[in-house]
Amino acid sequence: MFNSVSDDSHPYTLIIFAAPYAADVLDDAFPGDCYARHNVDDLESAVEDYHPDAVVAPCTPETMAVFHTLAGTSNGHAAPLRILFPPEPTATIAPGNVDMVLLENAAVWSAQLEPLLAMRAENARLRADLAERNRELAQLRETHTDGELEMIKTLIVNNVGHELRTPLLQIKAAVKALPRNRTTETQINFAETATARLEEVVQNITGLMQSRNIHPDITLPNDSIELARRWLKNSWKHTKERQRVVFNVPPHLPPVMADKRGIGTVIQIFIDNALKFSQDEVIVTAVAEKDHVRLTVQDFGIGIPPEDHQRIFETFIQIDAGTTRHFDGLGVGLALARTILEKHDTCVKLISAPGEGSIFSFTLPIVDLHAV
Repeated sequence: MFNSVSDDSHPYTLIIFAAPYAADVLDDAFPGDCYARHNVDDLESAVEDYHPDAVVAPCTPETMAVFHTLAGTSNGHAAPLRILFPPEPTATIAPGNVDMVLLENAAVWSAQLEPLLAMRAENARLRADLAERNRELAQLRETHTDGELEMIKTLIVNNVGHELRTPLLQIKAAVKALPRNRTTETQINFAETATARLEEVVQNITGLMQSRNIHPDITLPNDSIELARRWLKNSWKHTKERQRVVFNVPPHLPPVMADKRGIGTVIQIFIDNALKFSQDEVIVTAVAEKDHVRLTVQDFGIGIPPEDHQRIFETFIQIDAGTTRHFDGLGVGLALARTILEKHDTCVKLISAPGEGSIFSFTLPIVDLHAV
């Protein structure tokens, strides 16, 4: 068994719901000298009272209802890990509402849970470090120029994006190589879901980097569209949905003044958004119109109320409080797209209504090569 005691010598706090179920097995798997255990009958109240590191519970409708609410933070405390035992019936388990399903072999439960608990503790430490860095940044603003601070932020963002990309690729390769059988299928599904979420974080950081380094030049719209198509091909998040995307793009569009990677990122964001909020075909279109090229991404999904057409382009905004849980995501993609397009002196045109899908489009000026 792994040593389950954290750095401050306090055991991890576990809430074990419906403890009479396999009580002896749970006692052996999570002994009191390694975990501060609390066996409870009222799961919601226990979470509020103890702010546990993890909740261990069987797969029941009541458990899944509570797990659905345990996302993000609560009263300033990080959400506990949501752990199910035993792994049956796997067909009813949605990875978005559960962080781990324990294997059938109870002897390895503690070892299986330990890395996640350690990671959660590390995340808490990082959040504290981030708060400290924010305080330091506030002090820097008093002694450094805006240009110096901008350079520091750019270096941090670029370095984080680079450092995350390599381990992400290694994780994707390792998960893909795992053998699939009845015991590991559920675990692999959860690993793939977690990898897709990490992939989205890297994608957002890459987009942030792109929004800070826009250098419009003469380029072909087809090259930006190809970058978005390549992202879609390599995306784990949209492995099952990528066939829904249809590209109606002429092979030879006129050159435009744009940042190739920046525009590719914008198209990628619009495709990601369309796939997330629709179940039908997503159409990517490009067409030359007089002195500009218009690029459009259309879906036939849930649509957006007119009063929210501006709000969705704000950072960390989704169209209602429930969409974060139902559709996942950080709510930063459309804000990044708007920022990139603003640096191209263009803007997003949105046509959408509830139940009628959405059309996101923008234009780029055509370059007259004879006048250059």
